[in-house]
Amino acid sequence: MSLKKIRLSFFSGSRSEFDIISNVIERAQNINEFETTLIVSGNHLKKIRKNKIKKIFKINLAKKDNTKETYYSSVISEVIIKITNKLKYLRPDFLILHGDRFETFAAAIASSSMNIPTVQLEAGDITNGGTYDDSVRHAISRLSHILFATNQESKKRLIKFGEEEWRIKNFGLSSFDKIHDINFATTNEIKKKFQISLNKPIILFTFHPSSIDYKKTYSNLKICLKSLDKLKKNVDIIITYPNNDLGSKIIIDEYKKNNKFKIYESLGKHFYYGLMSLNLKKVQKVICAGNSSSGIKETPFFHCPTINIGNRQDGRLQANNVVNVKFNEKLIDNALKVTLKNNKFNIKNPYYIENSSIKILKFIKKFKNKKFELLNKKYQ
Repeated sequence: MSLKKIRLSFFSGSRSEFDIISNVIERAQNINEFETTLIVSGNHLKKIRKNKIKKIFKINLAKKDNTKETYYSSVISEVIIKITNKLKYLRPDFLILHGDRFETFAAAIASSSMNIPTVQLEAGDITNGGTYDDSVRHAISRLSHILFATNQESKKRLIKFGEEEWRIKNFGLSSFDKIHDINFATTNEIKKKFQISLNKPIILFTFHPSSIDYKKTYSNLKICLKSLDKLKKNVDIIITYPNNDLGSKIIIDEYKKNNKFKIYESLGKHFYYGLMSLNLKKVQKVICAGNSSSGIKETPFFHCPTINIGNRQDGRLQANNVVNVKFNEKLIDNALKVTLKNNKFNIKNPYYIENSSIKILKFIKKFKNKKFELLNKKYQ
């Protein structure tokens, strides 16, 4: 007689979020005690299929104008309705989701109201820089029943918020598990894809809108592109698309008109990590610039310097490879100049804990027969 498996459903609403939860999904698929499904609401299904996720359920959302202030509320309401139907069909024992996306907030509302134990990855972080992320992240924590932080500061913050300590674990950032697994793009693959000779430093640039102050998106982007333009003769510049936050269409429309840089919708982890690993292997210097959380959290592993522009990541725990600058052309110029010359970074990664994904799954398994205990949340 076979034992009943623990049904884990994961939710992914965006490309960047999937990169973080995919490690946990892939490891769960290889453990016989779990039955794993993935619910997707974003436009990254093609990429997900390449990751060999076995059971995928797609939520089709109506196309919306993400330059309008009603964008978030319209997506949230639609996701709540549609994921409720998926959860009703799948009847998972746990729904596992990531941190701070507005689509994820909708999923947490649906699952918690259906008395499905909800698990949040990257709980307790703060980003004070003009996005809805903090409000959404902490609201999801209130709706979740198990909370996984990526660092001790975030764990302590959750306890201060009144969450019960037994629900909270710091197992680090799960995406580092995959870094160990991935065969990064080789130097020859990189040369071929990006048409570069690797005889110049590389700047990886990713710029997201600030959702609270999204009307400044265009002017802030232009400041950054002016600084990058000054370096293009001596540096290879590779740009990736933003996420789908309010105002992202403004950025994408500008990129479509721009023929000065190498611009890609997505690099995938194979090439993204491959490029950064050039720095680790001392093949060529690679700098990350822009306002992406990846520049804060993932670059320490590769010893890549990061120029964090603007206040989007304010408050987030940083290693000493990060240089923070405002949206000011002269300040950005100087930060790029200094960072290109500096080769000394003694970096300690505050987000790394070995075997993060396995530790997450083992902790969830402890609550297989403790649903009522999980659902009965109390605040200190």
